[in-house]
Amino acid sequence: MTSGFPQGFINPVLEPADIEWLAMAYLTPYMGATPVATRVPNPANNADTVNGFLRVEDGGGADPNPFWSNLTWFLHGYSPDEVEASQICRTAFKWARAARGQSIAGYYVNDVCHAVPPHRLSDPNVIGLTRYRAMITWQVPGLIQGS
Repeated sequence: MTSGFPQGFINPVLEPADIEWLAMAYLTPYMGATPVATRVPNPANNADTVNGFLRVEDGGGADPNPFWSNLTWFLHGYSPDEVEASQICRTAFKWARAARGQSIAGYYVNDVCHAVPPHRLSDPNVIGLTRYRAMITWQVPGLIQGS
């Protein structure tokens, strides 16, 4: 059945976006050489860790109605250099905040509902790297039965 309203259902059957995957797909082209991932890299002890990276994290969200979700996500800019960590997070933030009206991998960003600008926040699990964190909430309609 291709309809979003299968027989016997009042609300449409819509699949919400995987916000971490969507954020990586959207931000990677704008981040240049900065790696974008959903977890902190685990480099070898002798690996070059001078360059920073961006981590995106699902922050939950809400379904204000049956047609779309407000999907919150965090941007974490890491680097041994504080200025670079800030720049990584601010670059990702400006593009994420500007996503209204964009189609990303089959999903459409209706609105950017909330945005908390980057700020320094230490990460107790990561030694030797400065972290800047920001938060974004995108309003994204679900896909009909995951189509």
